[in-house]
Amino acid sequence: MKPLLLLVCLCFGLLVSWDAQSQVQSGQGITDCDQKLELATSEFNAGHFFGLPSILKDCLNGSLSTEQTIRANLLLCQAYLVMDDPLAAEASYLRLLKADPEYVATPEKDPIEVVYLSKKFTSRPIFTPHYGIGVNLSLYRSIYEINPFSLGGATTRRTSRLGVQALAGVEWNPTDFFSVGAEAILATGGFKTITHKISDADDFVGIEKQTWLNVPLYLKYQKPLGKIRPYGYAGMSLNLLFRSTMSSMEFRNNSSSDPTFSGVGITTGSDKSVLYQRRLLTRSVLIGGGVKYKVGVNFLYVDVRYSMGLNNLTRPETLYYDSSDGTTLSSLVTSYEFIGNFFRLDNMYLSVGYVMPVYDPRKIKTSSGWKLFKWKRDAEKK
Repeated sequence: MKPLLLLVCLCFGLLVSWDAQSQVQSGQGITDCDQKLELATSEFNAGHFFGLPSILKDCLNGSLSTEQTIRANLLLCQAYLVMDDPLAAEASYLRLLKADPEYVATPEKDPIEVVYLSKKFTSRPIFTPHYGIGVNLSLYRSIYEINPFSLGGATTRRTSRLGVQALAGVEWNPTDFFSVGAEAILATGGFKTITHKISDADDFVGIEKQTWLNVPLYLKYQKPLGKIRPYGYAGMSLNLLFRSTMSSMEFRNNSSSDPTFSGVGITTGSDKSVLYQRRLLTRSVLIGGGVKYKVGVNFLYVDVRYSMGLNNLTRPETLYYDSSDGTTLSSLVTSYEFIGNFFRLDNMYLSVGYVMPVYDPRKIKTSSGWKLFKWKRDAEKK
């Protein structure tokens, strides 16, 4: 038993010793790179440029933080430019952009040589995916009211219903300011219909619930720099309706012709699909805007959008009949004295989400930044 206990204690001691040694080595590595970066800075300030690559070589493999990587590669950029080695300077600046794709060299904080060199590069994402969720309101716009039972005194009002949506999209970025985007949006919505004095006395209440798949395409203008970046866009959308149901229906019969009838007769029933009465594929125009907030190299966003429907959603030939045979009167007519109207549907969307740019640090093929730098330097020498 004692040999076994001794073996366990020995193994535990070796494990603790190995872990402590690894932590010391890791900490020593970080400390060494900190010291090397400070040494490189001192050497650069003293005008000793040729030794900088060898000082920083071992620390450019991931041992530095993002901020330290930027400092190290900025030093190397300047040193290589002074040593007239443009290819090495470009490689250093490209490593800088890979560490921080949002880095922008400016005359206020960077040497002018680095600013000119930076004109040869871009980190602009070619594609930018985004995801979001939110709420929306369906806004009913009447085209023509239909009520064959009314003698002229019927009144109808409709109220918006709150819906929800989930979306995913991608944007193509040909420039820093403009992008072309497409999305797929799964959204619910609907509206409530309240009609009074049908046939001078009766009332109807019902809620139409809808589910849509919308595919908008838009052109966006955005601010490319800063922690907070506003944007605006406009475009068109193709909309597919694949569920439309009348629910919570109630009909109050206040005008029975039966002489023995007194009081109010109330008719209710189960939900009824009215998808067959609707145009399934419609178009809309949209306008919107929002703001993106930078979090690391990604963004959170808040977006507001208005979508205006262009098509009448009602199929006139189906208003009076059931979907089964197209000849039998619908129970909406016989039991509830309800007939849908001609209408368009607008929507107001509020979304929040996450943007994950796919950065691509690269050299711009058509740039003449190095030639511009050489021209500037030669002009200063003269």
